[in-house]
Amino acid sequence: MRSVDTNSGFSIIVSNAEYSLVKAITKRGKVPVSSLGDYYQELGEKLYSRGALCKITEDGTDYFSLLSGDEDKDG
Repeated sequence: MRSVDTNSGFSIIVSNAEYSLVKAITKRGKVPVSSLGDYYQELGEKLYSRGALCKITEDGTDYFSLLSGDEDKDG
């Protein structure tokens, strides 16, 4: 079972696909939303709404990024 921390200070359980997206964002630091396929864009939006990802805009481009100090956990 895998979990990630949220901006509210608690952990949420994530699916394997959501965890894959979190790991990809962890590697890159931030990922342009437009570079993701529709499925992963939808997963990113769900993780954003659950407080597990940040969404930032730089130079007119939206990015998904991790919360500062966010570490995912294997449990």
